[in-house]
This record gives sequence, structure tokens and C-alpha cells, in this order.
Amino acid sequence: MNLEKKEYYSQLTSLRGFAAFLVFLMHADMTNFFPIHLFAMIGMQGVMLFFILTGFLMADIYFKKEFEKKEILNFCISRISRVLPLFILVVLIIKLITIYIPSYHSNGGYQA
Repeated sequence: MNLEKKEYYSQLTSLRGFAAFLVFLMHADMTNFFPIHLFAMIGMQGVMLFFILTGFLMADIYFKKEFEKKEILNFCISRISRVLPLFILVVLIIKLITIYIPSYHSNGGYQA
């Protein structure tokens, strides 16, 4: 396989961006930003579309490679090193919010 020539699906990248925008609209709808709730179900469809497209792109990339045990281990380490730091950061931020903001309630979010 020629590693210098990579396939790029610009249409799928745009579609993934659109799916992420639908998710954003769903979250804006959940905060009562819009007067009527239009985007709740559309956002869930955006989540599914985003994950389907991401799965397709990952499968397209990785099914073309021949894997050895070392490469699989490197793949797992690279994925964990991307996800784990952000996960730890988000958990710590949420913990700090629940400790230091007295009006934040775990059962209902922020109560003004």
C-alpha cells in the first residue's frame, strides 16, 4: 500500500460536520434556547449519523492495512492516549463544579 496517497472523503467530512451541528441544535434546544422544542429528535439522528460515518471512515482506513500484534497494540495505546486525558479532565471539572458551586444540584443541574 502506498502510504503517501490517502483517500479523503470531503463530502463525508461535510456530512459529519452537519451531524455535529444537529447535535449542537439538540443541546441548544435542551437549554430552552428555542421557544419550541424542534430539535430534540433531530439531534439524536445526528449522533447516530456521526458515529456511522466515523465507523465507516475508520473501517476504510484500517481494513486496508495488514495488522500484526504490535500494530494492534499501538492502535489501542494511541486510542487510549487520546480519550483518557480528556475523560479525566471532564470528570475533574464536573467534580469541581459539584463541590465549589453550591447551587449546582446533581439531580437537576444548575438551579438559579
